[in-house]
Amino acid sequence: MDVILVSSRRGLGKVGDVVKVKDGYARNYLLPNGFAVYATQENKDKLTAMREKLDAENHKAWEIAKKLVEEIQGKMISIVRQVGNNNKLFGSVLARDISASLSNMGHKIAKDFILIRKPIKFSGVHPVEINLHYDVSTVVYVSVAHSENETRELYDNFIKSSASSNQ
Repeated sequence: MDVILVSSRRGLGKVGDVVKVKDGYARNYLLPNGFAVYATQENKDKLTAMREKLDAENHKAWEIAKKLVEEIQGKMISIVRQVGNNNKLFGSVLARDISASLSNMGHKIAKDFILIRKPIKFSGVHPVEINLHYDVSTVVYVSVAHSENETRELYDNFIKSSASSNQ
């Protein structure tokens, strides 16, 4: 199915692009969430007329994302969890947990923008990518342990080992 993107989507395209996606992805995700519209001739004509407005909105969103990246880039997020044998967590740390921690720090970031490449199932420091805009992303470090003091120690050791490996 062909759709016109109303907002930029990483891995899919920028505002105004006509992209071919699977029917279910379009019907169940892109269209209901307002990320795209059907690629009819009428919508293409409307898009041409609204192009300047959409570009301005997209640029504004990009500026906000850049500012937020400067504020959170490289920050440490402490998450306290119960830890069992071999530093294995009971459960795992999810994007919603990271989003809640960022909210407590004063940065409202939806869980949809948080990309956990490998499940966080062990204590330690884990880099997590945050994609705030089509071409704006950063990395934060999630320190997971059974106490707040231990999360800080893990993060400090991580920073020291990173600094020594860069020399």
